[in-house]
Amino acid sequence: MKAKVGIRIFTIWSLLLVAFILRVVLMNWSFQHTLHKDIFRFRDWAMIPYVHSLTDPYAGKHITFGIDPLNLPPGTLYILTSMYRVNILAAKVILNITHTDPGSLQWVNIQLTNAFLRLPNFIADLLTGYLIYAMVKKYKDEKKALLASSLYLLNPSVLYNGAFWGQMDAINNALFFLGVFLFLYHKKLLSILSLFFSLYIKLTLIVVIAPLLGAMVLLDKNKGKIILYGAFAIALLLFMTFPISSMPHVWFWQFLQKNSLGEMNNITSLAFNVWWVIFKARIEIGQPITDFLFTQDRFVGSPESSTVFFGLSLFVWAILLFTIVSLPLLRAVMRLKEKIFTPHVLFLLLAMLSLIGYLFLPHMHERYLFPFLSLMATSIGFTNRNVWIFIGISLLNFLNLYIVWHPMIHPALPYGLMNSVDFQWLLSVATVALGILLYIRSVKYIHTIR
Repeated sequence: MKAKVGIRIFTIWSLLLVAFILRVVLMNWSFQHTLHKDIFRFRDWAMIPYVHSLTDPYAGKHITFGIDPLNLPPGTLYILTSMYRVNILAAKVILNITHTDPGSLQWVNIQLTNAFLRLPNFIADLLTGYLIYAMVKKYKDEKKALLASSLYLLNPSVLYNGAFWGQMDAINNALFFLGVFLFLYHKKLLSILSLFFSLYIKLTLIVVIAPLLGAMVLLDKNKGKIILYGAFAIALLLFMTFPISSMPHVWFWQFLQKNSLGEMNNITSLAFNVWWVIFKARIEIGQPITDFLFTQDRFVGSPESSTVFFGLSLFVWAILLFTIVSLPLLRAVMRLKEKIFTPHVLFLLLAMLSLIGYLFLPHMHERYLFPFLSLMATSIGFTNRNVWIFIGISLLNFLNLYIVWHPMIHPALPYGLMNSVDFQWLLSVATVALGILLYIRSVKYIHTIR
């Protein structure tokens, strides 16, 4: 028995180690190319509170890259500036050990800062991967648990998003996943806190967190406690916002009014989804002459969500389509009631909700398929179904990410192909087709559950 336990621990920790090393390698490779504008914004938002104050990034003061003020909740700001402070301490230690003057080591000034800003993302990925393993292992077996964890940790979209591109989507997604995990382990206060902390970092998961909280209130036997825990979580987040505003409730309301609908108002904001199929949008890619020129893209063909069609705005049409498509999930919830809180049902329901949100809702970015990847990987661990469809969707989303951000001078795809409006449209058709196929298969499976 001890030998088997040792093998199991070695296996999962080996997977986590390989996943971490792979992320470090991709991160170092990305440092050889042009960095995305978001990374420069992250550096600004991390540095400004250290030099000035926590309020200045939201006011657009002292911005060195572009003119955009911080448009993310305070949790993101706290993470960025905390890692910047850790970076400063690490830089001082390195300079003392090497006996060099401040500013004389370029890798300390640039790469070290970028690496520290990506470290929380790496930790979040590894946490999610381990939670997937632990959850599936509890109800199934070692093999299925490792498969599910690998489908997330080694997923090309996940790797490209955080390790190469440098985005922070893994952090709020890890907190969301942790919230679901804790709820299934009957740690309801910690679960609610984790879900709200996810929104305190980024609002993108509201499409799955809001219905989940609603189901908790309606179906949980201790709904009074759920409401109380939610109120406590909101009060705690408001308290944590005091360093930014002495009236956090007013500040948050104004923040939500300004930023809750996202940064871009296009019906699809670079996501290869249903709206890309309908309007045949296009990313016009710069010439692969230099790294910088190659990253100069132009987005055309996606109308703003306020555009009116047949008496309704595209935004309203998107909400209506999403609502109609999600009705089978609502029917399943009404039929199963508290049984939806069994792991194999809950993860599949949430995975499908995030998938159709990506396919139909307005203002979807190419990165907003991220929650589906961890949820569906976990569901596959429980059901052993739809592995190849999941891999297909993951690869298509990776191509979507790559076409949006491709800083390497030697393209992974022929330039004429990736710049083709027809090729991009076919990728969106394939994404929607596989997504709808997976949704139909999953709904049929859910309706066999008694």
